[in-house]
Amino acid sequence: MASVALAVVAVSAAALPSAAAPSQPRFSTAQLSKAKTTVDRQLKAPPNGVTSWGVEPASGRVVVSVLRGDGAAMAAARKATAGLAEATITTVDERPRPFYNLVGGQAIYSANGGRCSIGFTARGAGVTYVITAGHCTELGGTWSGYNRVAIGPVSRSDFPTDDFGTIRVNSTTTWVPTAQVQGTASVIGSTEAAVGASVCRSGSTTGYRCGTIQAKNQTVNYGGGDVVYGLTKTNACAEPGDSGGSFVAGRQAQGMTSGGSGNCTSGGTTFYQPVNEVLTRYGLTLVTDPAPPTVTLCSDYNYGGRCVSTSANSANLAGSTVGDNALSSIRVPSGAWLLLYRDPNYTGICQAFNADVSFLQGTSVGNDTVSSYQIATSRGSCPA
Repeated sequence: MASVALAVVAVSAAALPSAAAPSQPRFSTAQLSKAKTTVDRQLKAPPNGVTSWGVEPASGRVVVSVLRGDGAAMAAARKATAGLAEATITTVDERPRPFYNLVGGQAIYSANGGRCSIGFTARGAGVTYVITAGHCTELGGTWSGYNRVAIGPVSRSDFPTDDFGTIRVNSTTTWVPTAQVQGTASVIGSTEAAVGASVCRSGSTTGYRCGTIQAKNQTVNYGGGDVVYGLTKTNACAEPGDSGGSFVAGRQAQGMTSGGSGNCTSGGTTFYQPVNEVLTRYGLTLVTDPAPPTVTLCSDYNYGGRCVSTSANSANLAGSTVGDNALSSIRVPSGAWLLLYRDPNYTGICQAFNADVSFLQGTSVGNDTVSSYQIATSRGSCPA
Protein backbone atom coordinates (compact mmCIF):
# COMPACT_ATOMS: atom_id res chain seq x y z
CA MET A 1 0.00 0.00 0.00
CA ALA A 2 1.40 3.36 -0.96
CA SER A 3 2.15 5.89 1.76
CA VAL A 4 1.34 9.60 1.57
CA ALA A 5 3.92 12.12 2.81
CA LEU A 6 2.54 15.06 4.77
CA ALA A 7 4.40 18.39 4.64
CA VAL A 8 4.55 20.24 7.96
CA VAL A 9 4.93 24.04 7.97
CA ALA A 10 6.21 25.67 11.15
CA VAL A 11 4.30 28.78 12.20
CA SER A 12 4.50 31.16 15.12
CA ALA A 13 2.08 30.48 17.92
CA ALA A 14 0.74 33.99 17.42
CA ALA A 15 0.32 33.64 13.68
CA LEU A 16 -2.86 31.55 13.79
CA PRO A 17 -5.69 31.35 16.26
CA SER A 18 -5.78 28.19 18.36
CA ALA A 19 -8.19 25.58 16.98
CA ALA A 20 -8.84 21.95 17.73
CA ALA A 21 -8.28 19.53 14.87
CA PRO A 22 -11.59 18.38 13.39
CA SER A 23 -12.49 14.89 14.57
CA GLN A 24 -13.67 12.18 12.21
CA PRO A 25 -17.19 10.94 12.82
CA ARG A 26 -17.42 7.72 14.80
CA PHE A 27 -19.74 4.95 13.73
CA SER A 28 -21.29 2.23 15.83
CA THR A 29 -20.66 -1.45 15.31
CA ALA A 30 -24.19 -1.80 13.96
CA GLN A 31 -23.66 1.04 11.45
CA LEU A 32 -20.38 -0.47 10.22
CA SER A 33 -21.92 -3.93 9.95
CA LYS A 34 -24.84 -2.54 7.92
CA ALA A 35 -22.43 -0.66 5.63
CA LYS A 36 -20.34 -3.81 5.15
CA THR A 37 -23.48 -5.74 4.18
CA THR A 38 -24.33 -3.06 1.63
CA VAL A 39 -20.85 -3.22 0.09
CA ASP A 40 -21.07 -7.06 0.03
CA ARG A 41 -24.31 -6.79 -1.91
CA GLN A 42 -22.96 -4.20 -4.35
CA LEU A 43 -19.78 -6.21 -4.97
CA LYS A 44 -21.36 -9.63 -5.37
CA ALA A 45 -19.44 -10.14 -8.64
CA PRO A 46 -16.45 -7.80 -8.13
CA PRO A 47 -13.85 -7.07 -10.80
CA ASN A 48 -10.44 -8.61 -10.06
CA GLY A 49 -9.01 -5.19 -9.24
CA VAL A 50 -11.22 -4.81 -6.15
CA THR A 51 -8.93 -6.82 -3.90
CA SER A 52 -10.63 -6.78 -0.49
CA TRP A 53 -13.08 -4.97 1.74
CA GLY A 54 -14.18 -5.07 5.36
CA VAL A 55 -14.37 -3.18 8.63
CA GLU A 56 -10.96 -2.06 9.87
CA PRO A 57 -10.95 -1.13 13.58
CA ALA A 58 -7.93 1.18 13.24
CA SER A 59 -9.82 3.56 10.93
CA GLY A 60 -13.34 2.83 12.13
CA ARG A 61 -14.45 2.50 8.50
CA VAL A 62 -15.40 -0.09 5.92
CA VAL A 63 -12.25 0.00 3.81
CA VAL A 64 -12.41 -1.08 0.16
CA SER A 65 -9.01 -1.82 -1.39
CA VAL A 66 -8.53 -1.31 -5.13
CA LEU A 67 -5.56 -2.20 -7.35
CA ARG A 68 -3.75 0.98 -8.28
CA GLY A 69 -4.37 2.08 -11.87
CA ASP A 70 -7.41 -0.16 -12.41
CA GLY A 71 -10.09 2.26 -13.56
CA ALA A 72 -12.87 -0.30 -13.81
CA ALA A 73 -12.18 -1.53 -10.26
CA MET A 74 -12.15 2.03 -8.91
CA ALA A 75 -15.47 2.76 -10.61
CA ALA A 76 -17.00 -0.38 -9.08
CA ALA A 77 -15.69 0.55 -5.62
CA ARG A 78 -17.09 4.07 -5.89
CA LYS A 79 -20.48 2.73 -6.95
CA ALA A 80 -20.49 0.23 -4.08
CA THR A 81 -19.69 2.89 -1.47
CA ALA A 82 -21.82 5.70 -2.89
CA GLY A 83 -23.71 7.43 -0.11
CA LEU A 84 -21.95 5.47 2.64
CA ALA A 85 -20.22 7.81 5.05
CA GLU A 86 -18.97 4.73 6.88
CA ALA A 87 -16.93 3.56 3.85
CA THR A 88 -13.66 4.68 2.29
CA ILE A 89 -11.52 3.52 -0.63
CA THR A 90 -7.78 2.91 -0.61
CA THR A 91 -5.36 1.72 -3.30
CA VAL A 92 -2.89 -1.17 -3.17
CA ASP A 93 -0.01 -2.17 -5.43
CA GLU A 94 -0.57 -5.92 -5.51
CA ARG A 95 -3.48 -8.35 -5.62
CA PRO A 96 -3.73 -10.97 -2.87
CA ARG A 97 -3.34 -14.61 -3.88
CA PRO A 98 -3.87 -17.93 -2.12
CA PHE A 99 -0.94 -19.71 -0.49
CA TYR A 100 -0.45 -23.49 -0.58
CA ASN A 101 2.03 -25.74 1.19
CA LEU A 102 4.27 -28.20 -0.62
CA VAL A 103 3.72 -31.40 1.39
CA GLY A 104 5.31 -34.79 0.78
CA GLY A 105 2.84 -37.40 -0.45
CA GLN A 106 0.41 -34.91 -1.99
CA ALA A 107 -0.68 -35.30 -5.61
CA ILE A 108 1.02 -33.50 -8.48
CA TYR A 109 -0.30 -33.44 -12.03
CA SER A 110 1.53 -33.19 -15.35
CA ALA A 111 0.20 -30.92 -18.07
CA ASN A 112 1.14 -33.77 -20.41
CA GLY A 113 -1.04 -36.25 -18.51
CA GLY A 114 -0.30 -38.34 -15.44
CA ARG A 115 -0.43 -38.07 -11.65
CA CYS A 116 2.43 -38.64 -9.24
CA SER A 117 3.26 -37.56 -5.68
CA ILE A 118 5.57 -35.03 -4.04
CA GLY A 119 8.61 -36.57 -2.40
CA PHE A 120 10.33 -33.70 -0.67
CA THR A 121 11.16 -30.02 -1.10
CA ALA A 122 14.75 -28.84 -1.53
CA ARG A 123 16.71 -25.69 -2.34
CA GLY A 124 19.74 -24.97 -4.47
CA ALA A 125 21.34 -21.72 -5.69
CA GLY A 126 18.40 -19.69 -4.40
CA VAL A 127 15.79 -21.82 -6.20
CA THR A 128 13.22 -24.14 -4.61
CA TYR A 129 12.44 -27.53 -6.12
CA VAL A 130 10.03 -30.42 -5.66
CA ILE A 131 11.84 -33.76 -5.70
CA THR A 132 9.86 -36.67 -7.14
CA ALA A 133 10.40 -39.78 -9.27
CA GLY A 134 12.32 -39.54 -12.54
CA HIS A 135 9.78 -41.67 -14.40
CA CYS A 136 7.32 -38.88 -13.52
CA THR A 137 9.49 -35.92 -14.53
CA GLU A 138 10.43 -37.59 -17.81
CA LEU A 139 6.95 -36.50 -18.95
CA GLY A 140 8.34 -32.96 -18.95
CA GLY A 141 6.20 -29.85 -19.11
CA THR A 142 4.63 -27.92 -16.27
CA TRP A 143 3.36 -29.65 -13.15
CA SER A 144 0.52 -28.56 -10.87
CA GLY A 145 -0.38 -29.34 -7.28
CA TYR A 146 -3.26 -31.29 -5.78
CA ASN A 147 -5.55 -28.31 -6.50
CA ARG A 148 -4.36 -27.96 -10.14
CA VAL A 149 -2.58 -24.67 -9.37
CA ALA A 150 0.68 -24.57 -11.36
CA ILE A 151 3.89 -25.28 -9.44
CA GLY A 152 6.40 -24.99 -12.29
CA PRO A 153 8.29 -26.84 -15.03
CA VAL A 154 10.48 -29.91 -14.85
CA SER A 155 14.02 -28.78 -14.12
CA ARG A 156 16.03 -32.01 -14.34
CA SER A 157 15.17 -35.67 -14.80
CA ASP A 158 17.11 -38.93 -14.46
CA PHE A 159 15.37 -42.11 -15.65
CA PRO A 160 16.20 -44.92 -16.27
CA THR A 161 19.46 -45.91 -14.50
CA ASP A 162 18.28 -43.62 -11.68
CA ASP A 163 14.73 -42.64 -10.81
CA PHE A 164 14.62 -39.04 -9.62
CA GLY A 165 13.87 -35.60 -10.98
CA THR A 166 13.02 -32.09 -9.88
CA ILE A 167 10.28 -29.56 -10.60
CA ARG A 168 11.18 -25.89 -10.26
CA VAL A 169 8.84 -23.98 -7.94
CA ASN A 170 8.00 -20.77 -9.81
CA SER A 171 6.60 -18.92 -6.80
CA THR A 172 7.40 -19.73 -3.17
CA THR A 173 4.73 -17.30 -2.05
CA THR A 174 2.06 -19.28 -3.90
CA TRP A 175 3.63 -22.66 -3.07
CA VAL A 176 5.33 -22.49 0.32
CA PRO A 177 8.17 -25.01 0.80
CA THR A 178 7.76 -27.15 3.93
CA ALA A 179 9.32 -30.19 5.57
CA GLN A 180 5.91 -31.78 6.04
CA VAL A 181 4.98 -35.26 4.91
CA GLN A 182 1.29 -36.06 4.68
CA GLY A 183 0.17 -38.47 7.37
CA THR A 184 3.19 -38.07 9.64
CA ALA A 185 5.54 -35.59 11.27
CA SER A 186 7.86 -33.32 9.28
CA VAL A 187 11.40 -34.37 8.37
CA ILE A 188 14.44 -33.05 10.23
CA GLY A 189 17.19 -34.65 8.12
CA SER A 190 18.06 -37.46 5.71
CA THR A 191 20.12 -39.92 7.78
CA GLU A 192 19.94 -43.30 6.07
CA ALA A 193 18.15 -46.07 7.97
CA ALA A 194 19.55 -49.59 8.20
CA VAL A 195 18.19 -52.81 6.75
CA GLY A 196 15.48 -54.08 9.09
CA ALA A 197 14.43 -50.59 10.18
CA SER A 198 10.80 -49.50 10.13
CA VAL A 199 10.01 -47.29 7.14
CA CYS A 200 6.82 -45.56 5.99
CA ARG A 201 5.73 -43.97 2.74
CA SER A 202 3.15 -41.36 1.78
CA GLY A 203 1.46 -41.17 -1.61
CA SER A 204 -1.54 -39.65 -3.32
CA THR A 205 -3.25 -42.96 -4.11
CA THR A 206 -2.95 -45.08 -0.98
CA GLY A 207 -1.95 -42.52 1.65
CA TYR A 208 0.37 -43.48 4.49
CA ARG A 209 1.70 -47.06 4.61
CA CYS A 210 4.49 -48.68 6.60
CA GLY A 211 6.79 -51.68 6.45
CA THR A 212 10.45 -52.52 6.86
CA ILE A 213 13.62 -52.07 4.81
CA GLN A 214 14.48 -55.49 3.39
CA ALA A 215 17.54 -54.80 1.22
CA LYS A 216 19.59 -52.02 -0.37
CA ASN A 217 21.40 -51.39 -3.65
CA GLN A 218 18.83 -53.34 -5.64
CA THR A 219 18.71 -53.35 -9.45
CA VAL A 220 15.15 -53.33 -10.77
CA ASN A 221 14.09 -54.08 -14.35
CA TYR A 222 10.81 -52.31 -15.14
CA GLY A 223 10.78 -53.68 -18.68
CA GLY A 224 11.20 -52.02 -22.06
CA GLY A 225 14.85 -51.30 -21.30
CA ASP A 226 14.03 -49.32 -18.14
CA VAL A 227 16.55 -50.66 -15.62
CA VAL A 228 17.16 -48.70 -12.39
CA TYR A 229 20.12 -49.26 -10.07
CA GLY A 230 20.70 -48.57 -6.38
CA LEU A 231 17.11 -48.83 -5.16
CA THR A 232 16.03 -49.88 -1.65
CA LYS A 233 13.58 -52.74 -1.24
CA THR A 234 10.71 -52.62 1.30
CA ASN A 235 7.48 -54.44 2.10
CA ALA A 236 5.49 -51.21 2.41
CA CYS A 237 2.74 -51.42 -0.21
CA ALA A 238 2.11 -48.83 -2.95
CA GLU A 239 0.01 -48.43 -6.08
CA PRO A 240 0.08 -46.32 -9.28
CA GLY A 241 0.01 -42.61 -8.51
CA ASP A 242 2.07 -43.08 -5.34
CA SER A 243 5.20 -42.73 -7.50
CA GLY A 244 7.59 -40.07 -6.29
CA GLY A 245 6.00 -39.94 -2.84
CA SER A 246 7.96 -39.68 0.41
CA PHE A 247 9.67 -42.57 2.20
CA VAL A 248 10.63 -41.74 5.80
CA ALA A 249 12.14 -43.52 8.78
CA GLY A 250 10.95 -41.63 11.82
CA ARG A 251 11.78 -37.97 11.10
CA GLN A 252 14.50 -38.81 8.55
CA ALA A 253 13.81 -38.55 4.80
CA GLN A 254 14.80 -41.78 3.03
CA GLY A 255 13.69 -41.59 -0.58
CA MET A 256 10.98 -41.39 -3.23
CA THR A 257 8.69 -44.23 -4.30
CA SER A 258 9.97 -45.77 -7.53
CA GLY A 259 7.87 -48.87 -8.25
CA GLY A 260 7.17 -52.42 -7.20
CA SER A 261 4.67 -55.25 -7.32
CA GLY A 262 1.45 -56.15 -5.56
CA ASN A 263 -0.98 -53.63 -4.08
CA CYS A 264 -2.32 -52.35 -0.77
CA THR A 265 -5.12 -54.90 -0.66
CA SER A 266 -3.05 -58.07 -0.81
CA GLY A 267 0.32 -56.52 0.08
CA GLY A 268 3.40 -56.13 -2.04
CA THR A 269 6.98 -55.04 -2.53
CA THR A 270 7.95 -51.42 -3.13
CA PHE A 271 11.33 -49.97 -4.09
CA TYR A 272 12.43 -46.43 -3.37
CA GLN A 273 15.11 -44.18 -4.82
CA PRO A 274 17.39 -42.93 -1.97
CA VAL A 275 16.98 -39.16 -1.56
CA ASN A 276 20.61 -38.45 -0.66
CA GLU A 277 21.68 -39.41 -4.17
CA VAL A 278 19.57 -36.68 -5.78
CA LEU A 279 20.65 -34.12 -3.16
CA THR A 280 24.31 -34.84 -3.96
CA ARG A 281 23.87 -35.11 -7.73
CA TYR A 282 21.93 -31.86 -8.09
CA GLY A 283 23.65 -29.92 -5.30
CA LEU A 284 20.47 -29.44 -3.28
CA THR A 285 19.71 -28.96 0.40
CA LEU A 286 16.64 -30.67 1.83
CA VAL A 287 14.02 -28.42 3.42
CA THR A 288 13.84 -29.59 7.05
CA ASP A 289 12.33 -28.58 10.36
CA PRO A 290 14.43 -28.04 13.51
CA ALA A 291 15.23 -31.07 15.64
CA PRO A 292 12.25 -32.09 17.78
CA PRO A 293 11.87 -31.00 21.39
CA THR A 294 11.79 -33.38 24.33
CA VAL A 295 8.45 -34.70 25.57
CA THR A 296 7.73 -36.76 28.67
CA LEU A 297 5.56 -39.89 28.66
CA CYS A 298 4.29 -41.48 31.88
CA SER A 299 2.41 -44.69 32.64
CA ASP A 300 0.34 -43.18 35.49
CA TYR A 301 -1.84 -40.07 35.74
CA ASN A 302 -0.35 -36.83 37.11
CA TYR A 303 3.02 -37.72 35.56
CA GLY A 304 3.63 -40.69 37.83
CA GLY A 305 4.65 -44.31 37.35
CA ARG A 306 7.20 -45.23 34.68
CA CYS A 307 8.27 -42.05 32.86
CA VAL A 308 10.62 -41.38 29.96
CA SER A 309 11.75 -38.05 28.46
CA THR A 310 12.57 -38.34 24.77
CA SER A 311 12.86 -36.49 21.46
CA ALA A 312 12.60 -39.66 19.35
CA ASN A 313 9.50 -41.12 17.71
CA SER A 314 8.39 -44.65 18.48
CA ALA A 315 6.55 -46.84 15.98
CA ASN A 316 5.86 -49.47 18.65
CA LEU A 317 5.83 -48.94 22.41
CA ALA A 318 5.98 -52.67 23.14
CA GLY A 319 9.07 -53.31 25.25
CA SER A 320 9.62 -49.63 26.01
CA THR A 321 9.94 -48.08 29.48
CA VAL A 322 6.34 -46.86 29.43
CA GLY A 323 5.01 -49.95 27.69
CA ASP A 324 2.35 -50.66 25.09
CA ASN A 325 -1.23 -49.62 25.96
CA ALA A 326 0.05 -48.07 29.20
CA LEU A 327 0.36 -44.30 28.58
CA SER A 328 -1.68 -42.14 30.99
CA SER A 329 -0.11 -38.65 31.07
CA ILE A 330 2.14 -36.50 28.89
CA ARG A 331 4.21 -33.34 29.10
CA VAL A 332 4.53 -31.37 25.84
CA PRO A 333 6.70 -28.20 25.85
CA SER A 334 5.56 -24.93 24.30
CA GLY A 335 5.77 -24.96 20.51
CA ALA A 336 5.84 -28.76 20.25
CA TRP A 337 3.23 -31.25 19.11
CA LEU A 338 2.84 -34.87 20.18
CA LEU A 339 0.82 -37.23 17.96
CA LEU A 340 -0.48 -40.28 19.82
CA TYR A 341 -1.76 -43.36 17.96
CA ARG A 342 -3.83 -46.31 19.17
CA ASP A 343 -1.96 -48.80 16.98
CA PRO A 344 1.70 -49.48 16.08
CA ASN A 345 3.36 -47.88 13.06
CA TYR A 346 1.45 -44.61 13.50
CA THR A 347 -1.93 -46.09 12.64
CA GLY A 348 -5.35 -46.33 14.25
CA ILE A 349 -7.13 -43.54 16.14
CA CYS A 350 -4.82 -40.53 16.38
CA GLN A 351 -4.87 -37.32 18.40
CA ALA A 352 -2.46 -34.37 18.35
CA PHE A 353 -1.53 -32.54 21.59
CA ASN A 354 0.38 -29.27 22.10
CA ALA A 355 0.12 -29.00 25.89
CA ASP A 356 0.52 -31.11 29.02
CA VAL A 357 -2.24 -33.62 29.82
CA SER A 358 -2.27 -34.99 33.36
CA PHE A 359 -4.71 -37.79 32.52
CA LEU A 360 -5.57 -39.08 29.05
CA GLN A 361 -8.90 -40.49 30.21
CA GLY A 362 -11.67 -38.83 28.17
CA THR A 363 -9.47 -37.84 25.21
CA SER A 364 -10.11 -39.18 21.71
CA VAL A 365 -7.08 -41.46 21.82
CA GLY A 366 -7.88 -42.63 25.35
CA ASN A 367 -6.05 -43.81 28.45
CA ASP A 368 -3.86 -46.97 28.40
CA THR A 369 -4.45 -47.33 24.64
CA VAL A 370 -1.41 -45.75 22.93
CA SER A 371 0.92 -47.95 20.88
CA SER A 372 3.00 -45.42 18.89
CA TYR A 373 3.75 -41.70 18.84
CA GLN A 374 5.48 -38.95 16.85
CA ILE A 375 6.92 -35.59 17.90
CA ALA A 376 6.65 -32.49 15.71
CA THR A 377 7.83 -28.88 15.87
CA SER A 378 5.09 -27.59 13.57
CA ARG A 379 1.38 -28.12 14.01
CA GLY A 380 0.65 -31.83 14.14
CA SER A 381 -1.88 -33.37 11.81
CA CYS A 382 -3.10 -36.93 12.19
CA PRO A 383 -3.51 -39.08 9.05
CA ALA A 384 -6.88 -38.71 7.35
